[in-house]
Amino acid sequence: LPILNRASHQVAFALLCAPELAGESLRAIADTAAVSLGTVHNTFVHLTEAGFLLDGRLRDGGRLLTTWSDAYARLTFPPLTKHQMFATHQD
Repeated sequence: LPILNRASHQVAFALLCAPELAGESLRAIADTAAVSLGTVHNTFVHLTEAGFLLDGRLRDGGRLLTTWSDAYARLTFPPLTKHQMFATHQD
């Protein structure tokens, strides 16, 4: 499962921009990231389980940046789908 969805992506971006936010209240992070308090809570649970957060500190910011950029590409650009195309024969 991808660790970041559209809402948690905003939380991760806020943490990447201001790592000190990891030690702030969930409400302060929610306000900064413009997401709900529940989104911050759920994102922090996932980021902690994945090893990105420990004791209110951001760990391994480089790996989080890679995860964030992968999610950005996945969330921003629609996937390519296979289409069968035919050309008419012209003489």
